[in-house]
Amino acid sequence: MKKSMTEGTKNPNYVKLSDLGVDAADLDPLVKLVREFGGK
Repeated sequence: MKKSMTEGTKNPNYVKLSDLGVDAADLDPLVKLVREFGGK
């Protein structure tokens, strides 16, 4: 998850978070939050 967030994907509609101004230090809490949506 973290890799696709920082490096992007092949999907042209997917925007890298760095392009949106999200700092790499913010990713760990963000990944944790997103994983909680699925109950994991």
